[in-house]
Amino acid sequence: MKNLYSLKSLVILLFLINLNLSAQQRYVDEVFTDADITVLPGVVYGINFSQYVPAAFGGPQVIPQYHDIYMPDTNIDTETARPVVILFHTGSFLPQGLASPMGNEKDSAVVEMARRFAKRGFVAISASYRLGWLANSTNLDLRRGTNLAAVYASVQDAKACVR
Repeated sequence: MKNLYSLKSLVILLFLINLNLSAQQRYVDEVFTDADITVLPGVVYGINFSQYVPAAFGGPQVIPQYHDIYMPDTNIDTETARPVVILFHTGSFLPQGLASPMGNEKDSAVVEMARRFAKRGFVAISASYRLGWLANSTNLDLRRGTNLAAVYASVQDAKACVR
């Protein structure tokens, strides 16, 4: 009799696990195609001062912060409460240059990851943040200080994006 209860409990447990796994399939497997993805480019999420800019170049300026939003088309997907994934590009806080794919929200790797998350049903945000530090300075303290200021500013921008 004890084995019968154990077997029944095991069958019920396996059924519940299977039910739970099949319910989560939307966010695990790609359920949408590229044609089903909507992209909202250049959405402003905040306005901040630029990083260290010498007075000879006009000093700090007010610059908007942008992000691109990738999500399943609302005409196809009926889900209204979707989880959000925020992705930030790489680039060592250096401005984009020399046709580099890194350094802004259009980073090719981040765009691909955002599209893949959107195909699974997430809302994916590819966000930018303030860049710039004096990487070519001969003064180590100045390089270190401006790099730390760039890190601090990027954390502020990330918090603004989350808000």
